[in-house]
Amino acid sequence: MIVRSLPDLGATAAFAHRLAPLLEDGDVLELVGDMGAGKTTFVALLVQALGGVEPARSPTYTVAHQYALADGRLLAHLDLYRTVGELDDAAWGDLEPYFDSGIACVEWPAALRPWVADRPTWRLELDTVEEGSRVARLAPPAARTLADVVAALRGDRR
Repeated sequence: MIVRSLPDLGATAAFAHRLAPLLEDGDVLELVGDMGAGKTTFVALLVQALGGVEPARSPTYTVAHQYALADGRLLAHLDLYRTVGELDDAAWGDLEPYFDSGIACVEWPAALRPWVADRPTWRLELDTVEEGSRVARLAPPAARTLADVVAALRGDRR
């Protein structure tokens, strides 16, 4: 697991910009943290980093939004906060199209895990330290080399 201190919004934006080129179509990014930990803010910064022109907003009540990225790819942003228990077949059927192409960012991902277990999954845990400051813990998918991810997040090219 990679741990980064994000003392302000600028550091969080820099982290999102370093992570953005590592995300590939088919990847799932789980966002884990308490209410107000900055999950939606991180997705908004990630959309910007990937060249999205539409500002990302919280999908808490709509469940999902999808954003077009500069390179023609898509990024889906799902918020499963109001989901109780595991998803049934019908609920997964409603959400599955968001995972057909592009990158999927999922807040409150527990109910979804059985349905995406075969996909490359990143886990980003955000913990608030104080107002505007947080700690990020990032676990890349098993198929990605931790050393390569660490180097990319530092800005080194391998």
